Amino acid sequence: SSDQYWGREDLFFLWVLEDEFGSKTIESGTDMRTFDMDTSQSGDYSLTLTVADGAGFSDTVVHQFNIANQEPVAALSIGGQPLTDGDSITLVDSDFWNIECGDSTDTANDQNGLTCTWHIDGEAVMTGWVRQLQKPEDLSKPHTLMLVVTDDDDANDTITVTFVVQ
Repeated sequence: SSDQYWGREDLFFLWVLEDEFGSKTIESGTDMRTFDMDTSQSGDYSLTLTVADGAGFSDTVVHQFNIANQEPVAALSIGGQPLTDGDSITLVDSDFWNIECGDSTDTANDQNGLTCTWHIDGEAVMTGWVRQLQKPEDLSKPHTLMLVVTDDDDANDTITVTFVVQ
């Protein structure tokens, strides 16, 4: 911003950020040429900048924008071994194996609200970050383990792996 007569010096800046719920953040002062905001909160926003010079003249511009929710990224491990979507694994014979989704990630505002839902052979059987996969009754065929990681905006990511027991 600059002024034809006053130049870039002694300009006063008024920033108003308003979210879709009417909540406002207001910052003002001289030489406040930038405005920083937390971009981890999804929603519709309006940012208004008013610049005034020493004579009291001003100009205002409004910018409307949207921050879209970032989808979570699922991370699945069995017995500490990380797996990716489509992997196959042979498990050593045991009554159970530890399964984890603790390395799943999302934006800071959603990280603590992630839900891990575990499906075995297409049926949702448990939720939680760390669980025990019970040995299937039928060991004659491969089984599927699917992890669905969902954030508080209902965005999700899925990993499906196939496993057999040796």
